[in-house]
Amino acid sequence: MKNAAYFFILSIFILLSACTGSSESNGNNQSDSNQRCAQCGMPTEEFQAWRGKIVGTAATKHFCSPRCLFINSQAHSLAPTDSVFVTDYYGQTLIDGRNAYYVIGSDVIGPMGHDLVPLASQQAAEEFMQEHKGQQILRFGEVDAETIKGLGK
Repeated sequence: MKNAAYFFILSIFILLSACTGSSESNGNNQSDSNQRCAQCGMPTEEFQAWRGKIVGTAATKHFCSPRCLFINSQAHSLAPTDSVFVTDYYGQTLIDGRNAYYVIGSDVIGPMGHDLVPLASQQAAEEFMQEHKGQQILRFGEVDAETIKGLGK
């Protein structure tokens, strides 16, 4: 009888553990740890200050940096319904990547080398440019393959 009670409790624990899957309803879901970058394979948890993700209807792709996110989104065209999230440099929270401001050419180095630095507002982007010798502020739709290629130059 005692063994049956332990077995029952263990079974309940296993079932509850299996049922704690995540629902990707917004960009600030805390279950994003232990993910690998969909572009380069690096663990995103190690680069929380840089990570991003694309939430689609079929799947969520995690990225270690804005650079990897843009490379992947350009290679696999985003759907209009896909949600894009990047980590705001100052706030360290996930923000809407389509509405973010991206500074390029700064002295801040990301996990993949020179990167786009996402910021939540134009004012924050302008302040960042002054503090970190940024060269240009871009919006999501302005980032193209040439922008990515030129990051290290």
